[in-house]
Amino acid sequence: MIKLTALLLVLFVTAFGAIFLLALSTKKLKNRLLLSIFFLISFLVFFGNFLAFFNFYKIVHYYDFIFLTALLAFYPSYYLYLFSAFNFKISKAKWIYHFIPSIVIGLLMLIVSFSSNQQDFQTYINNNVYGTPLTTETSKALDFIYDFGRIIHLIQIILYTFLAIRIILIGRKSMTNSFSNLENYQLRFFYITGISFITLSLAPNKVGVIF
Repeated sequence: MIKLTALLLVLFVTAFGAIFLLALSTKKLKNRLLLSIFFLISFLVFFGNFLAFFNFYKIVHYYDFIFLTALLAFYPSYYLYLFSAFNFKISKAKWIYHFIPSIVIGLLMLIVSFSSNQQDFQTYINNNVYGTPLTTETSKALDFIYDFGRIIHLIQIILYTFLAIRIILIGRKSMTNSFSNLENYQLRFFYITGISFITLSLAPNKVGVIF
């Protein structure tokens, strides 16, 4: 009951945050839009955890590619928000590279999972949950994509944690040198440090990916 309440609370907070920030975003306040996208991606990740935790594997069969796509977009979207929050210039051409792993792994899982039958997918699930052997080529392919995505995610945790801390320190130094709008500075820094704390504290809980 406690775990169910915690999961539902996280789903509510992330969904509400995505909708609320989207409603408040404007052309001048693009960082709110990016933070809304970050909350949406968080919702997709935790919704996948919710489905797996309560054994809704028939739904997971068709949701797994969305989960992996969101999981591997989690830290890049967070880093993109930090860039925007500190008013650093964002190059769309360069930023697309950050989301290539998410797109590629998501497409691979989409193709393989939708081409697999329920028995193959259940074999893949049982292997991840109970450690049972993989008996079909399709289940092995699903497991390979999952493991590869998990490795990338572990690398992302280390890489983007370092990059996030670096950009926060640079941005904080830049902002403290300007006292023209102290109130906005304090509010912005509160959001950034708050989101940073939540993100970094969630990292160990997401290392196990969906299982």
